[in-house]
Amino acid sequence: MKLPPSEGDVLLLGAKMTGKTDLVKKRFPDASYFDFSSLDTQSRYMVDPSRLLFDCDGLGAGDVVILDEVQKMPFMMETISSLISSNHLRVILCASDRVWLGKCEVPIPEGMFSQARIFPLVYWETLFILKRAIDCGMIPHCYLAGERKKGLQKYINLYIDKVHSESLVRDVASFYRFLEAMAKRDGLPLNNAAIAKDCGISPSTVKSYIKVLEDTFIGYTIPSYRPPGSKGVVSSPKFMYFDVGLLNQLLGRRIYLYKSFKSDHYQAFAHLVMQEIIARSSYSRSSSDKAVSYWRSSKGDYEVDAVIGEARIAISIMCTGNVQYHHVRGLRAFKEQYPDAAAYLVIYQGQERDYYGINVVPVINFLNLLWGGKLF
Repeated sequence: MKLPPSEGDVLLLGAKMTGKTDLVKKRFPDASYFDFSSLDTQSRYMVDPSRLLFDCDGLGAGDVVILDEVQKMPFMMETISSLISSNHLRVILCASDRVWLGKCEVPIPEGMFSQARIFPLVYWETLFILKRAIDCGMIPHCYLAGERKKGLQKYINLYIDKVHSESLVRDVASFYRFLEAMAKRDGLPLNNAAIAKDCGISPSTVKSYIKVLEDTFIGYTIPSYRPPGSKGVVSSPKFMYFDVGLLNQLLGRRIYLYKSFKSDHYQAFAHLVMQEIIARSSYSRSSSDKAVSYWRSSKGDYEVDAVIGEARIAISIMCTGNVQYHHVRGLRAFKEQYPDAAAYLVIYQGQERDYYGINVVPVINFLNLLWGGKLF
């Protein structure tokens, strides 16, 4: 992932432990670094936020200041604004949620920062091992260690502690039940009433919990592709966790890929490919025409996993090496309505070929197309 190329100030957002700090320190090795999660830093600025101006007083125009974990101290924004305007520094802010933006004592001027979002590791950033990625996910410390269970359970525990300590969630037990219920419905159209029944909470609480997941970048919703005049198409968005390893841990499953595939394999494989597509869309400099949605008929008999832009590209994902006609039914139905769409079926293994007008592409070939900029 690259930071915005401009010389301006940047707000870098992303879930905890996805590599924000490593990225900015590597990009700006000579920067002045302040960690707002440090108790020493908090105690220094809690009483007098203007001390930050004093601490940066010796820096010159264009010098870089990194302010990490800024969500811990939202009251610092007025001082940070003064820091930028008075010293002409380049300020890089890192945050693991966006709730703090609404807690700032002074409004943040529009356009003050270029915003960027960081995701877990993606295909082109590391030595990619498909079977490991499907099971362990791509959160850096879990993927690189090749061990999922201990690392991701610790990650979940730290996450719950974060949302509780920062007063985003009060009832930890119900929230954990909610996390597990959302894992069981990952990749399905949202149904708040059904989720509420599963968890023993109200639909309004479900709605607020989903917002917490989105605000802390642990999950996201994918809208339905429904241009004006669309009929017979599901309107509800889908929910997905931001990493397949996290999903596997919440479901208590291991993914072993041999010659035969089970339903768990299909879901995990599709999830991994989708998180690559979503990250690629987000990292694109002109992402407005590369937004990701999905398409599903109201009866559920036809579905396309990802629609890029205004039906420019349609993608279905199948964990198979033996393509059959039912694998492309959704794409063919979509192309009947949107004949100009380029249609791709991503498979686990096999040969790249044309099948009933659909581009069949093995996953590694697809990822090379995706990150090589040849797809969108």
